[in-house]
Amino acid sequence: MRNKKRGNTMRIKLITDSTSDMPARYLKQYDIAVAPLSVHFGEETFKDDGSEMTSEEFFEKLRSSKNLPTTSQVSPGEFVRLYDEYLDDYDHIISIHLSSKLSGTYNAAHQAKEILSTDKIHVIDSKLVSFALGFAVIQGAKMIERAETVETVVDFLENAHDHMESIFIFDTLEYLLKGGRLSKTEAILGGLINIKPILTIKDGELKAIDKVRGRKKAIKYALGRIEERAGEIDPLEIAIYESDSSKMLEEIKEVIESKAAFEAMYESKIGIVVGTHAGPGCAAISYFKK
Repeated sequence: MRNKKRGNTMRIKLITDSTSDMPARYLKQYDIAVAPLSVHFGEETFKDDGSEMTSEEFFEKLRSSKNLPTTSQVSPGEFVRLYDEYLDDYDHIISIHLSSKLSGTYNAAHQAKEILSTDKIHVIDSKLVSFALGFAVIQGAKMIERAETVETVVDFLENAHDHMESIFIFDTLEYLLKGGRLSKTEAILGGLINIKPILTIKDGELKAIDKVRGRKKAIKYALGRIEERAGEIDPLEIAIYESDSSKMLEEIKEVIESKAAFEAMYESKIGIVVGTHAGPGCAAISYFKK
């Protein structure tokens, strides 16, 4: 991506990882590169890039699998090879990844930068995950298009987690508990009959913030928070995403479109790595707070 500032031409490459759950159309539109993590079903390994297993195929396999699949991060060597593709053609690389509290991917990216020994690479721990991360990356890409300096873009992406709120609505917390991404106490509270646990991302971790009874009340709760707290970016933009083909996302979208005035709505599907821990029946909303 070319950045023109005060008559100079600056080329900045954005790189993220596959847990950003960014659809191909956004990657192409904003010229973003992705480092894929992997999912392992026993001896079978699948890259989280859609080439070996689609999201739909994954959730079908997840439901029928007796054992929870495992995930693995991007290695430092893979990051070295990825960075090498762009170092000669770009003045800067901004490499932003899922929360370091959820994966070692950020640390692997940092190790790769040290191996290459260059100041052209800026590695960022987003303290976010899934399309919350992707949403932040899109905002960073638009800043580059507006010819913001690399320092300004890096500063925004390093602090985006402080200004963004994400609301996750789960049918079940079983997968988060099994994957060690949630405490047993929080999972038990969310396991009551027809209770929809509401989680958010805080300090790089998933935290329970409330629970409501039934899908409609969960959606109403989410809309209430949006109306009360959204508003940092003008015009208002929002990201909505889900783990599988549930009706919840369509219901959320309809309610938001009828009651909230957003300039742009970005949509995505949760990929196979995040889906391993989120499980089926998860829908989420991300937006920038006041």
